[in-house]
This record gives sequence, C-alpha cells and structure tokens, in this order.
Amino acid sequence: MMKHLEGATRTGKDATAAAVDCGADPIGSLVQMFVTMVQGGRIARGQCPALRPVFLKPHGVAHGSFQVRPDLPSDLKVGLFAGAEYPAWVRFSSDTLPTIGDFKTTVGIGVKLFGAPVPKIFGAPQDTTFDLILQNFDVFFVDTAADMCAFTKAGVIDHDYDSYLKDHPEASTSRTGRRSGTSSRRRSTFPRRPPCRCRGATRKLLPPTATALRSIRARAASAAPPRPAGRSITSTPAGSRTPWSRSARSAPMRPDG
Repeated sequence: MMKHLEGATRTGKDATAAAVDCGADPIGSLVQMFVTMVQGGRIARGQCPALRPVFLKPHGVAHGSFQVRPDLPSDLKVGLFAGAEYPAWVRFSSDTLPTIGDFKTTVGIGVKLFGAPVPKIFGAPQDTTFDLILQNFDVFFVDTAADMCAFTKAGVIDHDYDSYLKDHPEASTSRTGRRSGTSSRRRSTFPRRPPCRCRGATRKLLPPTATALRSIRARAASAAPPRPAGRSITSTPAGSRTPWSRSARSAPMRPDG
C-alpha cells in the first residue's frame, strides 16, 4: 500500500517538509504531503495529467442517480440523507500503480454527489458536492488522523515505511489482513441493503494497460484448447477497433470455413 509514494518526492521536498507536523496539525499535514508535495511535485516535473497520490489504478466509472431509501428511519434523515436523490459519479479503483497487477490490493469506490445541501459542518461550507469514500475492508489500518499522518510521513518524507510498520505492528497486521482478504475487485462483497441506491447508471469500462493485455493474452494462449485441423480463428486487423470497443463486443469472433 502506497509504496509508490516513497519515491514521489525525493527532489524538491525540503521547502514543504518543514510544514508537516503530525502532532499539531495532522489534517493540514496530510494535505501538505498528498497535495502539495506529491501531486504538486508531479505537476512541477511536467506530468500531465498528474497521477493521483493513491488508488491510481482505475477500473471504470459510472454516472447515475444516488437515491436515499424512502423507509430510512427519521433519526437518520440528517444532512445528506434528509434529501431524496442526487446526481452521482462513481469511480472504481485499486490502490496500486496502473501498470502492475492489482491482485490482493485494496479495492476502492469513490462516489461524488452533486446538489448536496448546504451549509456543511466541515470542509467548504457552501460547496454543493459531497464525497463518499469506500473500500473493501471493514476497518482502516490506523485509528486516527495523527496515525495516518505519521504513516504517510514515513513514506513521503522519510522514505521508510518498513521502520514505521515495525514500530506499529497493529497497523502491519491490519494491512496483512486486507491483502489476504480479497484477491481482486471481482470477488469483493458490498452491503446488500445500504441506505441508498444508484439507478440509471451508465458505465465506462477502461481498456487494459499494455502490461495487463500481454498477461491476458498469455493466460488465454496457455489455456486455449487445441484448434481443429483445417480451421483458423479470425484475428482483428491492424487499425480496427480494439476487442473492448462496443462494436467488437456486439459481433463475437467466429471460426472461418
């Protein structure tokens, strides 16, 4: 988890590292490290678009309607859940780099709602968007913002997650349980009766990376049964639509002859 941050700020970090104080201001320090140092450093080096600090590997996005359950108990109809429906964008991702496999990584879902009631009690009071951040594990590996700040500082500034985890075995144990609990996003389980639902969603599936595509082809080739003599499989001509395009999915490949 977040090992990619260890090398994200090795240059130009001294100017902002002094502003990190996990004891006095853990939330401000987290913003300083994730936004100013990591993303700001990537932008300064010319990365465009700049990668996110965490959950870099996207699997797809969906746009739909976020509906609050009409039978929600009255004591829970507070703030966001006092409303009935909100437009929503949902992003599915894994907490790893886009170019490597996501086997046994944390799976995340980010939900951004629009038209949320104001004023808010934290953040930007008049901002009408609302973010829900979810993951496929029932506990977080640290307990407080100060703990999260110390863990992040170990990687972003000190470049040494291993020493932190050695000194905080409870965090290491939780992270190990996260890795062993779910092998991939396809086996993730989610609550069956949440206090809301998404309706009318449109999905956008992202094409696999070159590395993932090579791995898929290699596994398919090793598992494919022997082809009958005198028959060949039609391949996709160069320059034509990729196998994940809409037209290719609607017209399955068939043997010649």
